[in-house]
Amino acid sequence: MSTRAFNNYVPLFRDFSVALISVVLIASLVKYLLNKRRLFVVAAKLPGPTAYPIVGNALIFASDQLFERIVGILELYGNVTPMRLWMGPKLCIVITEPRDIEIVLHSPQSSTKGSHYRFFYPFIGNGLISGSGKTWKAHRKMVSHLFTQRTFEAFVATFNNRSTELVRKLKPLANGEVFDIFHYIEGCTIDICCETIMGHSSANALTNPNYEFIHHTAQMYQITYDRMLKAWLHPDWIFRMTARHRRQQRAKSVINDFTERCIESRRQETRDGVIGVSILHKLLAANEDARELNDEELRDEIYTVYIAAQDTLALTSSFAVLMMGIHESVQDKARNEVKEVLGDNDVDVEGLSKLKYVEMVIKETLRLFPVGPLLGRRLTGELKLDKCVLPKGCEVVMALYGTHRSPEYWDQPDEFIPERFSSENVSKRHPYAFVPFSGGPMGCIGKNYAIMALKTMLVNVIRGYVIKSDVALKDVKLRTDISVRSVHGYRVSLSSREKQRDVDE
Repeated sequence: MSTRAFNNYVPLFRDFSVALISVVLIASLVKYLLNKRRLFVVAAKLPGPTAYPIVGNALIFASDQLFERIVGILELYGNVTPMRLWMGPKLCIVITEPRDIEIVLHSPQSSTKGSHYRFFYPFIGNGLISGSGKTWKAHRKMVSHLFTQRTFEAFVATFNNRSTELVRKLKPLANGEVFDIFHYIEGCTIDICCETIMGHSSANALTNPNYEFIHHTAQMYQITYDRMLKAWLHPDWIFRMTARHRRQQRAKSVINDFTERCIESRRQETRDGVIGVSILHKLLAANEDARELNDEELRDEIYTVYIAAQDTLALTSSFAVLMMGIHESVQDKARNEVKEVLGDNDVDVEGLSKLKYVEMVIKETLRLFPVGPLLGRRLTGELKLDKCVLPKGCEVVMALYGTHRSPEYWDQPDEFIPERFSSENVSKRHPYAFVPFSGGPMGCIGKNYAIMALKTMLVNVIRGYVIKSDVALKDVKLRTDISVRSVHGYRVSLSSREKQRDVDE
């Protein structure tokens, strides 16, 4: 073929290639739209903010004020849920009604964690929080057998000893000056969880707040949450090019090294005939028989248990102390109950069970400040709610923060009123109007552990100090990095109870 003849074919070949590529792209788009047809039909019937092509509603969350954006959307649409959000091509159905939440938490069609949970994998692996499916069920069954009331009761002495150390650590600060109590409480809860869960009693985070493990755990929270809500960070190839990925790799290395050293130490203790009571001791013994977990899975599961417990204890007890500082009458009622039930005796299992008002304070704190404000599930089949049928393939987001503050279920929802949780008031309310520990087959297995530890910590703090705060509840601004936190910390002042007794006398 001559050069001239060949050149005559080039435009034809180019035009054919363009046409072929166009047909393939159009066919792919049509196939995509057909596959998503049911999602589009359902989404069109639901309220929600305006969605834009390709990005959907993702730009709403392109802000440092992520929590404010979430709360703003709930305030606009919370009373008309289900509502819809498009996170890029993913349809998210947001629900706040207790009956809908109950249906989702108990349905086999919603037993798969939302796709965003994959961003937890570098942090906690494919464990109890982030995992789903047969492997998750086997691991859950194994771990849940260790979370018995008898196991938790064996930890009460540790709860008491460590929170008593916290009271002593706070003594130099009991001079009426305002300070942020969170870092002291955080150190105490790290020591509690390291000892009872990891079997590691020498972390001493209360006296060593610069512990490297603490710093990198906090970093992982922020990185994970940023990636979950920023759609442009979802593709792995993009994320790997960012500074966040490099920080994540460093943090992951530190966390894994710490956890693996704990595991090896507990194994050696077992070989030496030491009978430990920690969750890790029990998990190693159970796995010796079942052979259910390999080394990586064992590491991920025990760290998952640790981080879930420690984060819950640190944040909830910090908020509870702040709330008692703001509401002195609540503090007085709690202190009077402690005096009546325990007198001057140490905290024990029997006494904890009788502290009903202290438990109400904890639950009201969890209502206003749920550690996990959002829960996600991916539907593997259609799911019928009271008002509509949710399509297979969509993501369901349970906005617990909105449920816990809805005026439909709570009088004066933004006020701190522990009496809401008296047995009489609880009986009048839908049980899924308050779900700080999730619910159903995938609910938190450590609820009783958390309540017992929180009670013990609060008992010792209010025994030792009078708490005050000049912060108004309405001025407590919140942010979230997966967990809900106070923007401006937990600023209180303390005065010694010994001095207060001298004044009263």
